[in-house]
Amino acid sequence: MASSRPPSVASSRGPQSWQRGHSTSQPPVPFRLLARFLRSTRGVSARVTGQHRSRIPLDQVLKHGIRVVDPNGEELAKYHPRDYLDHVEEHVEPWSYLKFPFLKQKGWQGFTDDVDSGLYRATPLARLNVADGMATPLAQSEYERFFETLTGDKSGKTPVHQTLATHWARVVEMVYAAERTLQLATDDEITSDEIRVLPTETPTEGVGGVEAPRGTLTHHYVTDERGILQQVNLIVGTTNNHGPISMSIKKAAQGIIKSGVEVTEGVLNKIEMAFRAYDPCFGCATHSLPGEMPLVVRVRAPDGTVLAEGGR
Repeated sequence: MASSRPPSVASSRGPQSWQRGHSTSQPPVPFRLLARFLRSTRGVSARVTGQHRSRIPLDQVLKHGIRVVDPNGEELAKYHPRDYLDHVEEHVEPWSYLKFPFLKQKGWQGFTDDVDSGLYRATPLARLNVADGMATPLAQSEYERFFETLTGDKSGKTPVHQTLATHWARVVEMVYAAERTLQLATDDEITSDEIRVLPTETPTEGVGGVEAPRGTLTHHYVTDERGILQQVNLIVGTTNNHGPISMSIKKAAQGIIKSGVEVTEGVLNKIEMAFRAYDPCFGCATHSLPGEMPLVVRVRAPDGTVLAEGGR
């Protein structure tokens, strides 16, 4: 699949949360996915500075926040999750239930993948591109092999933008997850009796950021005096990647469907490869669970006439 390189965004090194008027006192947590959440097809990426540390004190989490880097790995911005509305905006198209997040610094430039694109990626590949390394030895070795094979430089300073390389990036993260799971299995905090924290006051407004396998999650909640939710905004991994997913599908379709090509099951499978690399969850992004995965491909002439149609 052709490479595309929008911006990427990711949060510093662990789940982060904030409540208006006071910070939550969370214990140090593993950070790993948040550090690269916004890497778009050809634009910017976001990550936290430094390596994927196994643990990092809360004050350091708040210090690093979310980092945004461009396709060349240069930092564009760094901000705390509570300030996400100052850096990320959501564009709406009439033909989709999903929104299209973009970086305010770049602005909405449409579905473009050049260096000025406001779109970004939040994928395992984006995370590797924004990270300085892995926190465990075997994962670090695979990290270096990944970049040396694809860029000739094992340091990771040269980003990788090929969409299908996302699958290899997942393998690197799985190695880290296995090593980190072994460490956590003997962690005193994990095995302690302190497994529940009761709230001591009525919440008012809070913003949290955490890195999930398919990308960064940003949750924003506003409550009334009873603690009942009044406003909610969620930007999940698939929403972050919606713009790049759409562009990858278009590139795949245009590269495969030529004059005289019949839209067969095999053609649909190849086009599907483009968005499966992002591991999309449209139920999460649209809050709808239809229980099926319809796919329709329409081939149109320049004037919009439908020349062929296939689907399942």
